[in-house]
Amino acid sequence: MSGEFLGRIIGRVGSCSADMTVLELQEMWQEVMASGSSSERLLADFGSLLRDERWRAALVGQSRETATHYVWTLAAGFAGHPRLCIHEYKSRTETGSGHANTIHNHRYDFVSHILRGGYTHEDFSVEGTGRPLADWGAPSLVCTSRLAAGQGILLESHEFHRVTHIKDSTFTAVLKTASRRDHSVSFSAPDRAPARHYPLPVRARLLMKRLTLDESGAQSSGP
Repeated sequence: MSGEFLGRIIGRVGSCSADMTVLELQEMWQEVMASGSSSERLLADFGSLLRDERWRAALVGQSRETATHYVWTLAAGFAGHPRLCIHEYKSRTETGSGHANTIHNHRYDFVSHILRGGYTHEDFSVEGTGRPLADWGAPSLVCTSRLAAGQGILLESHEFHRVTHIKDSTFTAVLKTASRRDHSVSFSAPDRAPARHYPLPVRARLLMKRLTLDESGAQSSGP
């Protein structure tokens, strides 16, 4: 069946336990690639699966677009479980400012494998992250690496990085652990203040509390 190999990987990730670590995800990915697969075969399988209308509709419903790439979520398992995504990076003429090309961390740990193309990966250190956000230090560049197809990165949620000089037609496979925190933080530039980012389910809960407090305050002030 077309897409059979990728389908087996999707099923395996979908059954992962919520407490699976990023090192365990990396080991699982290495086993997959050592079993005779190749980056191009995975992309070919992805294309085959996309020809299934129902599968494609389900994929679209759980995926999203960012300024720099499309996040195709192939396996999400249960809420709070590891996920497998294909990141399809936009061409240089389509890429906007923000997201991958900002200095940022993540809510989850992840391992990323470049299937096609390549990019420059930059690691940063940020002092004072245990203090209130306004007191954080500016990010400082630690190292820069030029990565190509077959290479990848492993990053924990607290680590800051940036992706630049992305080649056209770049695709990556990304295995993400369950969330380690409810928000991420980004710097649009090294000299800019940090900003928090919340996924919509978390943001909805925060908004509910905010509006409830606003309503309580309005009632207590009275006419």
